[in-house]
Amino acid sequence: MKNDPALAQQVMAKVESFIMIDQATLPPGRIYSCVVVLDENGEIAHAAGSSGGGNISGPTEEEMRQFEAEQAAKKA
Repeated sequence: MKNDPALAQQVMAKVESFIMIDQATLPPGRIYSCVVVLDENGEIAHAAGSSGGGNISGPTEEEMRQFEAEQAAKKA
């Protein structure tokens, strides 16, 4: 694929399509991992996707502002 950029683009398009379709079956926000094995023609020979670890989440902007305000108040 180093010598054939067009082939590399075709292979990546196939892999990206596989990942998008496989990942779309999961609930939103899930952590997703994928292993793809290509054959000598750049076709997907084997693939496995997994999901685990729960949802990706973090504080909202409002929660961050509140935390920062509380920390500033403690220093004052």
